[in-house]
Amino acid sequence: MKTKRFFLLAIIALCAMQASLGLDLQKRVKGNEQVVTEDRLAEAFNGLFASGSIDIQIKYSSIQAPLRIEAESNIVPLIKTSVKKGILYIEFEKRRSISPNGPARVIISVPELKTITLDGSGNLIFGSGFDQSSLEATLNGSGSINFIDTKVEQLDITVNGSGDLRGNIFAYKDIRMNLKGSGNIILSVGDTKTIRANMKGSGGIQLTGKASNTTLRSSGSGMFDCQSLTTDHADIKMSGSGGGRLSVTKKISVNLSGSAGFTCHGKAKIGSYKIGRSSSFRMQP
Repeated sequence: MKTKRFFLLAIIALCAMQASLGLDLQKRVKGNEQVVTEDRLAEAFNGLFASGSIDIQIKYSSIQAPLRIEAESNIVPLIKTSVKKGILYIEFEKRRSISPNGPARVIISVPELKTITLDGSGNLIFGSGFDQSSLEATLNGSGSINFIDTKVEQLDITVNGSGDLRGNIFAYKDIRMNLKGSGNIILSVGDTKTIRANMKGSGGIQLTGKASNTTLRSSGSGMFDCQSLTTDHADIKMSGSGGGRLSVTKKISVNLSGSAGFTCHGKAKIGSYKIGRSSSFRMQP
């Protein structure tokens, strides 16, 4: 009797394992290497949230055009797009393990985007032709955002994780950036009024251009590589083991603690000055 019961339980367990394996296989999708293109209509939107490993290309257009999906034929239906409260959401179908063997790309053509968020390992290209009042760009994860000659009045950037945000973006009035983690911000910013950069972690911020006022804040081991950024006035506060350099023409205020080090290029006057025992600051003409 015990033997029969044992075999019955074993058969039930085996059936359960086979059913689970079958469901798991159904959730796994590999690209079939047959790349196709699909155009999709979308409601009006001025914001974007993209997640996963899908690549995004944003192009300027005087009117909003249909979304263009480029991917393998068995992957296209699994790229989900929807608009909620003016935000376009792009993601792979949930509860699926999707492995493309070719491109998985969405091309967006719009007159303006106020917010973009890239969450995951995808890559986003923000093309030229845009000239708008403001833009908020957020990068979470290991992906990348690349700006190509974008023009805005006010720019707000957030990078969390190990991703890279780079390119040419001309902000006429105000640039704010926050970097947390090991990622990088590498930008040519043109000629702007105010730059405020805050960094936590081991990442790096590299800036090129001109500014009237620049404020740099950091904690951790990150680096401000801003010798190619020329600013009239600078306010620097760093703690931890990070470092930095910046070109200043008129006046700089410095507050360094921990083992932080900073170099000011130019002949600026020194305003408020506080340097910890293990910190270092130097002026270099």
